[in-house]
Amino acid sequence: MKTTNNPSYFEENYIDYNLQNPEHKLDFYKSILDRYLSKSSNVIDFGCGLGAFLRSCDETYNLIGIDPNSEAIKSNRLSLSNNIDLYTGSYESLVNIKLKNEQQVDAITAWDVLEHVPDLDMCLNTIHSKLSENGYLIIVVPTYDGILGPIVSLLDKDPTHVWKRGYDFWLKKLESKSFRIIDTGGILRKLVFKNYIHITRPKLILKYFRSSIWIVARK
Repeated sequence: MKTTNNPSYFEENYIDYNLQNPEHKLDFYKSILDRYLSKSSNVIDFGCGLGAFLRSCDETYNLIGIDPNSEAIKSNRLSLSNNIDLYTGSYESLVNIKLKNEQQVDAITAWDVLEHVPDLDMCLNTIHSKLSENGYLIIVVPTYDGILGPIVSLLDKDPTHVWKRGYDFWLKKLESKSFRIIDTGGILRKLVFKNYIHITRPKLILKYFRSSIWIVARK
């Protein structure tokens, strides 16, 4: 996952970034954090893209955004609150991030990011070392197994997706890096014209009938 200054990446791989990040989706992401974190916890959004999630949490957490796309970071510096620190870089840069209050990192989020990282083992090791004791890694990744696996594979045109794996792969990978799985669930999502479908219930059905999963893991 190399740094890049490609300004067209999001236009090429996301039909409409804003449409794919509607309020109900971001509210669901934030609700996961709210279950486990107290207000003003320190959160790093790894692979923050154009800052939609950071914007939705600005008044709740102490936030840092990092993304390998320098053009995205430039855009975020113009559009996001000055309270949010921003860095250009991939997982290697996590070790150099300093929090303003000199405290430890309570959570690292990675929304549709880990599937892009070639050296996944080193990335997870770095994230684990950056988190405070009992800190959380909270992720969403697309899955290519289950009932919808063939359809997800067919529709996936992003050439930077290097990990096209299933539900069990991600659970076992996180556990192999000394993370404890706290909670997980399926997501059925798709942009249909100008409406973004993002379904997370009922949980049991979406374990099998899904296009992606969310995972809460703890150090």
